[in-house]
Amino acid sequence: MKVICGQKRFGYSEGDSTGKLLRIIMAQTQMKGFWETPLMVVGTLRNNDRQHQQWLPPTLSVEAPTI
Repeated sequence: MKVICGQKRFGYSEGDSTGKLLRIIMAQTQMKGFWETPLMVVGTLRNNDRQHQQWLPPTLSVEAPTI
């Protein structure tokens, strides 16, 4: 949503929440109100997935022995 706001030059702040970004887009476009809930769900799921990825353990690196 930040990309959309940036490309369309809709005013937003870098720290804006999914809900605020969605309200900005909806106010600046002719998007119908029934899209608000599904898009909020998608945005929330995406944000939660990104947060969980930060807590994954680092990948183990295995080096081949030198001969």
